[in-house]
Amino acid sequence: MSDAAQARILKNYLTDHGRSLLHFPAVEPRIEDGPALSLQRCAKCHSDSGDHGPLHRVHGPSIRALLDHGFMPPKGALTAEERSALLVWLEGK
Repeated sequence: MSDAAQARILKNYLTDHGRSLLHFPAVEPRIEDGPALSLQRCAKCHSDSGDHGPLHRVHGPSIRALLDHGFMPPKGALTAEERSALLVWLEGK
């Protein structure tokens, strides 16, 4: 993270709400992460062909923290429909 305020907020949020695994060492078995997030607005950056790798439900606490504090998406908030779709996906429904 390049923004100290963003890193501090994310650290505090994850301390209170649990951590998501963002790194999977080769010596540890990878946990089942389910389907990648396909919400078009997010997948522009977070996909195999985007600037960043795909997002999975295992990243849920980090996704919620960044979303709730206005760091994601970086260019304007999600619409109510997009936010609803993201939350449904995070809950696995």
